[in-house]
Amino acid sequence: MGEGISMKSGLSKTFGFFFSFMLLNGAYAKKNQTKPETLVVNNKCLSCHSYGSSLNAPRLHGANKDYLIKQLTAFKKGTRKNLFMRNVALKLSAKEIELLATYFSGFNHCDTLTLTRDHLEIGDINHGQEKATTCFGCHVKDNQVGAPLLDGQDSVYLAKQLQDIKYGRRENILMFEQLQGLSEKDIYDLAAFFGSRDGCGRVKKMPVHEIEKIELMFSKKTINQMKAVAKSRGISLEALLEKVFMDQIKQAPVKK
Repeated sequence: MGEGISMKSGLSKTFGFFFSFMLLNGAYAKKNQTKPETLVVNNKCLSCHSYGSSLNAPRLHGANKDYLIKQLTAFKKGTRKNLFMRNVALKLSAKEIELLATYFSGFNHCDTLTLTRDHLEIGDINHGQEKATTCFGCHVKDNQVGAPLLDGQDSVYLAKQLQDIKYGRRENILMFEQLQGLSEKDIYDLAAFFGSRDGCGRVKKMPVHEIEKIELMFSKKTINQMKAVAKSRGISLEALLEKVFMDQIKQAPVKK
């Protein structure tokens, strides 16, 4: 009888310790999840929104905070249509959306990596510069109207967004009116102009050494495979990634 009570007491203590440990572990995990860097990794933001992506995803580093909050919230509510981003945003709380927006907007927009695609020949940069004079009334860093920063944006992404707004596939009343007077050529030229610049309005090429945080973009297994390929070719991993990226550009569709 006494042994049974002792065993029962021991099991209760063991279960109680285990339960307490799980609660503490859960609390730690929840606290750790609130770190913006953890949110970026867990949601695989840099798999698309970083150098090396072939998905023509928008640049987030150095973007306007209010704009990022507005877009993530729109994805979550479904008012901006994008099935993939909706699935990502649905997992985020309002606090986490703000943390991510604060994190990405906190980067120096002059120093962040620019996905320069002027060599994609998507449009005429000089003509795009002429058409862009009215854009800078809103689309500058830290503007007060929540407009996105266009300098350094991916050209293909930007052209698609302008087309979506012009033809009513993406809702934006103000921009809808602004775009009605633009031709398809104007849109491609604007996209080429903004895509050829960095966040401070300077034309910026894409040196190999600017490949950033590849450990957040690819799995360790993939990185090891790429290292093996690079070694077999007698080149660095950075040089291999640059070659892959340039091959993707050559294969990318251009306007007809």
